[in-house]
Amino acid sequence: MKRCILGIAILSLAGCSQPFLKRVEYSLVLNNPAISFSFPDSKTDLQLATLAQETKLGQLLAGKVTDYDRIKTLTNYVHHLFPHNGSNTPSRDDPLTIFREAKQGGKSFRCVEYSYLLAGMIQSAGLSARVLALKMKGADTIKSGAGHVVTEAFLPQFSKWVMIDGQMNTILEYNGTPLNTAEIRLFSQDGRNLSFSSLESIYSNVQDYLLDWLLPYLFYLDTEISADLFIEKPRYERERVMLIPLGAPRIALFQRETPLRIVNYTSSVPSFYPEITP
Repeated sequence: MKRCILGIAILSLAGCSQPFLKRVEYSLVLNNPAISFSFPDSKTDLQLATLAQETKLGQLLAGKVTDYDRIKTLTNYVHHLFPHNGSNTPSRDDPLTIFREAKQGGKSFRCVEYSYLLAGMIQSAGLSARVLALKMKGADTIKSGAGHVVTEAFLPQFSKWVMIDGQMNTILEYNGTPLNTAEIRLFSQDGRNLSFSSLESIYSNVQDYLLDWLLPYLFYLDTEISADLFIEKPRYERERVMLIPLGAPRIALFQRETPLRIVNYTSSVPSFYPEITP
């Protein structure tokens, strides 16, 4: 296997085992000024408290000792709560409405709703979580099928962010450590052997999940600056930050017509993945 080089300021991964993936590079230098992400406080947020009560969060997490065990338990719960439907949407896009309409109304939803509900339940459990939109290269000109949506959570246990695919019931690891979305892209290019967590993924094989599903989406990554999932504002109007590879063109549309309110484009991995302190 070819060895990849980690530079002082640039992360360059060559010798890729996935030939259809164009090599990408990110900066390792923190933006100045830093991006000011915000996350709700489960101790004071009444909507998160209601979500915890209605989902019986305490019962779900009883006996789960580590943050990682809690995350996997919540992922498995949300994954099995409703079947996937790529065209159905809830009456409102907040986690509580998604839960109620899925649990009580028997509705099925998109990857978007898996991700918002999962992020909300993780926040209710006292951890920082956000919804992450994944977009293909050329997502501004592709007519449909150019994106996927997942959840990311910060785990103090590992002092890092972790990507969670609620629709596919999947978390990816490298040597036992769960990975964030940018790491999945870069480690895959490097030819490193990734593995599933203990969750029962829809896919039986990691390479099938990567090649058939995930990797084509891992070019543009964007998330809302505020991780408040109950904001009374349409999603396309919410301010977002986008992580783009060095040298990649900036996009402001998704699938030709949906505007993206990107207020900060960055190629800085540490800026996009801030460490969360208690």
